[in-house]
Amino acid sequence: MRTKKFLPPLPSLVPLLPSPLLNVNSIQSGKTFLATPMTEAEREFITFVAENRRSYGTKEEYEYRLSLFTAAYERVNSQDNTVGHSLAINRFADMSTYEYKQMLGYRADTRVGKKFTTFMISDLSAAPASVDWANNGKTQGPKDQG
Repeated sequence: MRTKKFLPPLPSLVPLLPSPLLNVNSIQSGKTFLATPMTEAEREFITFVAENRRSYGTKEEYEYRLSLFTAAYERVNSQDNTVGHSLAINRFADMSTYEYKQMLGYRADTRVGKKFTTFMISDLSAAPASVDWANNGKTQGPKDQG
C-alpha cells in the first residue's frame, strides 16, 4: 500500500515571504498598493457588478464591459441639468447598443434591396371630409387582452 505525501500547509510558507508585502497598513498617506490607482468609474463599476450579480468569463470581457460602463458613467456625469430629464446608471449600463436592441426585440430590416412602390394620391378633392369606420362595418368590438 502506497502512502500519500502531503505538502506543508500554506501558513507555514508565510514566514518565508518578505514582511513589507504582508503589512498593507504601512502604506503612506496618498499612496496605493495597486499598480495604477482606480478611477471613480472603476469603483462604481465594481459596485455595479456586485449589485447586479454580473460575472464575466474572461479578463477581456471584463475590460470590454468596463469600457461600456465607463462611457455610460461619463455620459451620466456630463449631463446638462437644464435639459428637463435626468440620466442614471441602470442595469443596462454594461450592454452594447446592439445587445440592448436585441434584448428589446429589434430586428434589422430583412427587406434590404427590395424595391418598394410609392403610392401617391394626385387628387384629394374626391376624398370625403370624414369617415365613420364603425358605421361602415370596418371595426370590431373590444377583445380580451389579458
